[in-house]
Amino acid sequence: MDLQTLPEAARVCGRSAREIRLLIEGGHLPAVCERGRWLVSPGDLTQFDKPRLVTAEAPDPSPSSAPAYELTIALTAELRDTKAELEAARERIHELEQSDFGRALRGSGERGALTPLFRPTVDR
Repeated sequence: MDLQTLPEAARVCGRSAREIRLLIEGGHLPAVCERGRWLVSPGDLTQFDKPRLVTAEAPDPSPSSAPAYELTIALTAELRDTKAELEAARERIHELEQSDFGRALRGSGERGALTPLFRPTVDR
C-alpha cells in the first residue's frame, strides 16, 4: 500500500496539512507515524474530500455563516467608531496641553491634561 505524507494527502482531498493533522489527532483519520512523519492511506482520505466548485462563481453563504458575517460587520463598525472616539480624545488632550493652563503645568513633569486629576482637593 502506498502511503501519503500530510502535504500530499492535503492536496489530494483539498484541505490543509493542518486540517489533516487535526483529523489524525482527533482519531478521525487512521495514520502511522514513521520517522516523525505522519503517513495516511489514500483510501482513508475519500471521506474527507472537500467538494470542488464547478463554476468560477463564489458559493452562496450558508445560513450557518450568516451570523458570523453579521457579527463581523457589527464589530467592524464598532471598531471604526472606537477609533474615531480615540482620535477625538487625543485631539482634546492635545488642545488642553497647548492651552495656557497646560503650559503653566508643563513644568511639573506631568502630562498637562492629566494634572488636574492628581491635584489635592481644597478642604472645605
